[in-house]
Amino acid sequence: MKKILVSLAAITTLILSGCAAMSPSYHQPPPSADQAWKKSGATLETTRADLKSCNYIDNVSQINKTKFEKQTQCMKDKGYTISTKPYNAYNCYGNAPAMCALTRMK
Repeated sequence: MKKILVSLAAITTLILSGCAAMSPSYHQPPPSADQAWKKSGATLETTRADLKSCNYIDNVSQINKTKFEKQTQCMKDKGYTISTKPYNAYNCYGNAPAMCALTRMK
């Protein structure tokens, strides 16, 4: 009986730790463009200026695939990188950031 209880406790711990590992991106809103695009040495003001010069639309409901690809490439051409990990179907809905288009284009 004791072995069964220990096994159940171990299984429960593993399941809960797996849920906790997924929770950061699943239960938080996705970052906006000025928070998500990164470039070494770039300030928030610089990033915002570069987004503006790329005519970046940061609303998934107001963008199509062509515009999305164009503005993403523009930012990459300026030396920016972005992690797409925070964007998923569980936090990308409504007036979500443009990078949420990735969840709809798959």
